[in-house]
Amino acid sequence: MLTEKQIRAIKPSEKEFTVSDGRSARGEGVLMLRVRPNGTKEFYFQRRQGSKKIKIKLGTWPSLSLTEARDKSREEKEVRLSTGTFGDLMDSYVAKLKAEGPLPPSTSNGLSSAMSVSPFPASSRAQQ
Repeated sequence: MLTEKQIRAIKPSEKEFTVSDGRSARGEGVLMLRVRPNGTKEFYFQRRQGSKKIKIKLGTWPSLSLTEARDKSREEKEVRLSTGTFGDLMDSYVAKLKAEGPLPPSTSNGLSSAMSVSPFPASSRAQQ
């Protein structure tokens, strides 16, 4: 884990580089410090979404302390974990509809068939 003393001691190089604050559980994201060639040190929250890396800038050191960056990183993790997936959203929506009363058969059947179809059609290559 990074310390304020380590951050002060990091010297820039010709190419920008990043330093991780440590490990977190897979899929949760991690706090990163990006060091630019001009000496600027920026905190980012980095996570993966599929195969893409998503980086959210939290602030620039020293105006944002390491403790504040960790707090913001924790907030980003909580937001990420609380939003869930599209499937979670649909499950909660269907449960809400069912709790409000019986669904007409056409609505119930439509929801069931819509949930069973992938929103991502197979590519033409996969079908050949």
